Amino acid sequence: MSDLHGRLLPERTVYTLLSRGVAALLADLAAAPPGQTVLDDILQQLDSVELGKARAYFAEHPPQILQAYARTDSPFPLYAITLTGDNPSRDFVGVGELDLLDILDEKVGREYRGWVKGVFTIFIYAEHPDVCAWYYRILRRICLAGFPFLISRGLDDPEISGAELAPVPEYTPENLFVRRVTLSVSYEEIWSGDDALFLALNAGPGIPEEYITDPDGVDVRLVDVGGGIDPSEPLD
Repeated sequence: MSDLHGRLLPERTVYTLLSRGVAALLADLAAAPPGQTVLDDILQQLDSVELGKARAYFAEHPPQILQAYARTDSPFPLYAITLTGDNPSRDFVGVGELDLLDILDEKVGREYRGWVKGVFTIFIYAEHPDVCAWYYRILRRICLAGFPFLISRGLDDPEISGAELAPVPEYTPENLFVRRVTLSVSYEEIWSGDDALFLALNAGPGIPEEYITDPDGVDVRLVDVGGGIDPSEPLD
C-alpha cells in the first residue's frame, strides 16, 4: 500500500548508517595519505602527534557496532545502538484512519497512518578517555553526514545531541569510558484496517464508532444518538 513497505526497520537503518560510515572511513584511511583523510578533518583540533595516534588506532581498532547495551564480553571500542523512545506524535486524520479510493475499479482498502518520533541513543564505549572522545567526534560526523541517507529511507527530521556519561555498574562493564549521541527521527507508520489482526481486534458488537477530527483539531467520536431532523420531511 505504500512505498515505505519493505524498507528497513528504523533501528536497522541506523545500524546500516553506522556500518557504512565506519567502512567508508577505513577505506579512506587506506587510500588517502596522512593529513588528507576524512579522519584528519574530523579531528583537526588535535595536534599532529595525537592525530597520528588516532589514525593508527582507528585503523587497527575500528568500533564494533552493536544493537543493545554493551555486555561484559563485548569487544571494545564499540558503538551500541539502543532505542530510548518510540512515541506516536500525530495522526493525519483523527486517529489516523484513511479510506482509500477505488483505483482502476479495485478497492484498495483502509489504511491507518501516523507519525512516530523515534529516539536512538548510541553509546560510545572505550577503554581510554581520549579514545572515547575521538570516537564520539567520529560518530557525530557519521550521523551528520548521514542525514540525507536517513531521510531517503523514511526517517525524517533527523537531529542529534551528545553528552558525557558516568558509568552505570548495572549496564556498563568496569574500566570503561562512555559518551552518547542521541539521534531523533520522525517516520511514518502504516497499518491496514482490513487485515486479520485489525478485524479480530475491532470487529463485532460493542466496538467504538470511528473517529474524525473537527476543524479545531479536537477528536470527535461519531455516535448515532438518534433524533434530529428527518430529511424526508419538509421544514416549516
